[in-house]
Parts: sequence; structure tokens; C-alpha cells
Amino acid sequence: MSIWVSVYCRKRFGRIKPSDLVKAIKERSVDFSDLNAQEAPEDTLLRLRVEEYKQTSSLPLLHLHYLEDGPPIVIDRVTNQEEVKEYIQEYLEEFFPGRNGKQANLVRRHLAEVVEILNFCLKQRHADGMGTPLTYAAAAWFADAGDGLIRVDEQGWMQLINGREFILIVPD
Repeated sequence: MSIWVSVYCRKRFGRIKPSDLVKAIKERSVDFSDLNAQEAPEDTLLRLRVEEYKQTSSLPLLHLHYLEDGPPIVIDRVTNQEEVKEYIQEYLEEFFPGRNGKQANLVRRHLAEVVEILNFCLKQRHADGMGTPLTYAAAAWFADAGDGLIRVDEQGWMQLINGREFILIVPD
């Protein structure tokens, strides 16, 4: 089973330096360390690294490594505007019809201005351990820098406040 965390950004990132992402995660991970963390955060942060995985498309995937033995958390970026629009339209049609109210309208207005989407794929092993706080720390950095809203499978839409805390604005 995979859990998806997506950040819908209204600002572009350009090239993401892996060292900048590692630094941001380390700075913010304390804010999310109580989320399903069954591993020692200090040990995890010592092993933390981000690598670019080249692919045939224009942007590399980012692989967030922190496990001694196991797969990385994969971060995929969608920057092509046609793909971004298709991704959003499909989501709105399948999962968001009939949603009304102030917060649902906030999500719709935000999605209309999205230029980049970052998708984190967490395996169950990640979600049960330090993968969740590390992903949330990375998502917070992307949301802060990219003026983004976060969507987490089975939880819903979240907004970053104070640069370090998520609040649920539209539940799934």
C-alpha cells in the first residue's frame, strides 16, 4: 500500500538542490517528529540524504533516503502546465464534486493557480516510521517556498500556518 502526500504550488521551484532539501527537512523535522515515529529521530537524521534519480523526462525524481535497508521515499514533480491542469481536473471530477463552503472554494481557487505539483510516495513502512515526519517536513518546506496547499491521502487538504504547522481545511 502506498500513501500519497502532494503539494500544489502556485510558485515554481526550478532546480531543487538535494542539499537544500536535506537542510530544510532537518530544520523542520522536529515539528512533525511525533507523527507515527517508531524510529529514533536522531539516527534517522544522520542517515538522511536526497539523491536525484535521472529519468528521460526533463526533471529528475528525488529520492529521500533514510532507512538503513529499504526503498526511498520517491518525490515526483509535475511542472508541464498541460499535465498540471489534467491532474487537477481529474482530481476535481473524481474526488471533489459537490464540495461546497468557504474552505472548499479556497481549495478550488488555489488549484486554479497551481503551476507545480510535488508528489511523495510513501510505502507503509515509511508511514509507520520516520517517513511521515520527514515527508511532512519536506512538504512544509515546499508549501512555504512554493505558496502551496498540501493534500494527504485519507486525511484531506491542509494549509501551512506559521511556516511550521499544518491545519486541516477540507477533510476527505
